[in-house]
Amino acid sequence: MAQIDQAVYKFHPRFDAEANYIARIEFFADDAPWIVDLPVVVGEPGSPWAVAGSVIGGLLLFIIVIRAIRIKLKRRSASTDSSDNTNAATEGAG
Repeated sequence: MAQIDQAVYKFHPRFDAEANYIARIEFFADDAPWIVDLPVVVGEPGSPWAVAGSVIGGLLLFIIVIRAIRIKLKRRSASTDSSDNTNAATEGAG
């Protein structure tokens, strides 16, 4: 008859607050230490739409800021070009 070489471990943790936790399991197998981290959600998990909305909102904000910077640089470049043209015209007349 084969003998089962396993044991069943149970635990009943109590968490004081709703949050995301990591349950770490440490054991030895084949004379080597093993560490396994398992995510544990206590309470109602957050909506995936909130995460998606945050990512999309952040991306849109990034695009708007980049566009505003480009417009500002273009205006600054245009104003320095026009002031250079004005200075060249006044120097050539005198």
